Amino acid sequence: MVVVGGGVAGSVAARFAAKNGFKTLLVEKFKTPRNKPCSGIQFQYFEKLIGEKIPREKLCRNELSRVEMVTPRGKVLKGRMKMLNFWRSTFDSWLNSLAADAGADFRDNTSLIDLIEDKNEDKIIVKVSTEGMQEEVKTRYLIGADGMLSRVRRKLRPQDFDRKASGATVNYYFVGEANLDPNTLYMFYKREFCPLMFAWVYLKDDKWVIGTGANENPSEYAQRFFSYVKEKYGLRGEVVKKE
Repeated sequence: MVVVGGGVAGSVAARFAAKNGFKTLLVEKFKTPRNKPCSGIQFQYFEKLIGEKIPREKLCRNELSRVEMVTPRGKVLKGRMKMLNFWRSTFDSWLNSLAADAGADFRDNTSLIDLIEDKNEDKIIVKVSTEGMQEEVKTRYLIGADGMLSRVRRKLRPQDFDRKASGATVNYYFVGEANLDPNTLYMFYKREFCPLMFAWVYLKDDKWVIGTGANENPSEYAQRFFSYVKEKYGLRGEVVKKE
């Protein structure tokens, strides 16, 4: 079994494969721990999906326990909902280690070079490169967990592959003071801020995450939303990172 992509899906798949007796290779393109801006919030049932209780030290210091939603018409809805709040760099590295502990061979800084179907043996030849050293691995099972523009799916199942990304997210990371609750996830369902779903504001440790997503011109939507949040909630400080 070869799993391409060391994010949440790839790491969990590799761990379960190894636990069930498959000789498993898990490869991640980047050197870990690596940053990733998306999906840093999950609900508590997520622990059931990954099959593991998340240690408290793998989560952010501040817990998210409330939600405040702004509807398209401007109505504000509030409620309680406990969420898991984490940095993907810390969380994904922990999942990588769980896969390795289960018996998977985890290799980061390892790029996928090519895939070749060997129909005579009913296997796939996976060519990878780790720090310039190339290797070929034959496998009967291959999982492409390498993102929306997956090279695996593009090569092996082009009929099911959309070559154009459906959208992108942009996050501003702000350090300073704000008239916001550190335990609340703020969600804005307004098309001027996000044409896809909703824009968001919440705290991760000492950084406010102010972000949105769009299928076209995401940076413009992000700048518009950040300006709105800065004025509405009195942000006083500086943006330390944008990604």
